[in-house]
Amino acid sequence: MSGFAQVFAGESIPWLLLSTVIALIAGFLSSWLTYRYVKRQEIAYTVNKDFEKLRSQAVMETEQEQLERIRQEIIRWSNPILGALKELKRRLRNILEDDGHLALSESYKLHINPNWSITHEHFMNSTLFTLRAIFCLGSNAPGAAQLRAFSNTARQR
Repeated sequence: MSGFAQVFAGESIPWLLLSTVIALIAGFLSSWLTYRYVKRQEIAYTVNKDFEKLRSQAVMETEQEQLERIRQEIIRWSNPILGALKELKRRLRNILEDDGHLALSESYKLHINPNWSITHEHFMNSTLFTLRAIFCLGSNAPGAAQLRAFSNTARQR
């Protein structure tokens, strides 16, 4: 044992190089094992977590875009329907309260105020147009069931 101690006691360059190489190999091996069994799993977990986060953000963005499209459709269809309903309300009030029912008859000239400038053809056609506008807009407007179907279809994608 004393011979072995004497070898290390001297300042031998080959022993210093050998110990340096062994330390480098041990350090490399230690870092490789740490990466292989610890850090690699952490990186995989982090990547999966980030991927799920991005996926949930994309789903939220598509849901927000879908809600915005539904809102735009509701706005697009509500204004013409509202205008047609107001016009129908005015027309019904005119017919029921302001003697407009007289102009719906072909013999209206006998019973109507002579200062009234409406003709039977104009009053009848405009009344029918108002009613048709309500029915056409109502049948073409997307209803709640259609909006639900639209949203379910978009979610399935």
